[in-house]
Amino acid sequence: RVFACFDQPDIKATFDTSITAPASWEVVANTPATGDTAPGDGDTATWTFVTTPRLSTYLFVVVAGGYHVVRDHHRDIPLGLFCRRSLAKYLDADAPEILEVTKQGLDFFEPAFGYPYAFGKYDQAFIPESNSGAMENAGCVTFNEAYIFRSRVTDAGHERRAETILHEMAHMWFGDLVTMRWWDDLW
Repeated sequence: RVFACFDQPDIKATFDTSITAPASWEVVANTPATGDTAPGDGDTATWTFVTTPRLSTYLFVVVAGGYHVVRDHHRDIPLGLFCRRSLAKYLDADAPEILEVTKQGLDFFEPAFGYPYAFGKYDQAFIPESNSGAMENAGCVTFNEAYIFRSRVTDAGHERRAETILHEMAHMWFGDLVTMRWWDDLW
């Protein structure tokens, strides 16, 4: 409902994205922002993003809202974690573990696939009311915010979160760069 397209996985396109939203919001998309936001009417701002590589339409993403952000980097890859501001203290507590798993994943997958990470930045957004556990949007993976722990969790809970982070990251290579022809070719 954002743009007209053929929502067919083997038909890929580049995306030039500009989003106008409340100036107090965080706005992220598949690729890094081109620079500072452009001021709008005082209450809004416009974020413009680097043109994406060729992507299937189902991998396009925009995350916008009153998000709390934790930023880091791994080598030359900017990393971002996003959650609702009301969950900030929980994300801050979980961020070291999430970022460690993320960095270990990048260190594993790049040599395993013999191809560098291709999307310029790696954001992970924990969003409310997500219908799925996670989605491998290129450059900005979305997770159900249940993956931000609000109380003590078993070792199995931590392992499940790490498995989900790494599963979605693996899709940056197979799924996002190399994509099935049709929906019945899922692997």
